[in-house]
Amino acid sequence: MKCLFGGNQGSENFIESDRPGCYNTAMNLGYMIYTQNLKTLSLLVLLAFLAWGALCWFFGRKKLFRIFCIPLSAASVLFILLFTVLRRRSGGTHTLVFSAAYTSEFFRELFMNGLLYFPLGLALSVLLGPWAIVSGFVLSFCIESCQYIFGTGLAQVTDVLMNTLGCFLGTLPYLLSRQIRKKKDG
Repeated sequence: MKCLFGGNQGSENFIESDRPGCYNTAMNLGYMIYTQNLKTLSLLVLLAFLAWGALCWFFGRKKLFRIFCIPLSAASVLFILLFTVLRRRSGGTHTLVFSAAYTSEFFRELFMNGLLYFPLGLALSVLLGPWAIVSGFVLSFCIESCQYIFGTGLAQVTDVLMNTLGCFLGTLPYLLSRQIRKKKDG
């Protein structure tokens, strides 16, 4: 099975992969998510937000829940790296811009950048609290720097901003449930 996700066909970043197993599964999942209607994705994000908030409310203080968030965080980082760094070849172009060109895909790309880091914020918030936002920013900044240094993609300031925003939104369920619990217990 060939995996055709990974850039525009004909671009230097496009890779047809015959890799077996989880690589193709992850790439196909990414493609399936990217092609969904934005309203559907927004609803799914809202449901994930509410569900994670409920989990944090009931299990946020439990050690097992924190342990569960460690591999979840690692999987989120791996998924991010897969889509931003590991799947790309150097194109030799070292470009830094504020944002991508305004096309019909502009807002979808912004939304998807936030969505990519949303699960990381969910999982890391349980482990690091508000420092999860800083971690998301640092990861995003490092990835965009690598894209610039190695010429593997267009390094965009808006990517860092939207990635950090996605991570921030992912931390909100845990932080809000923690604040509510403090007021209730206080």
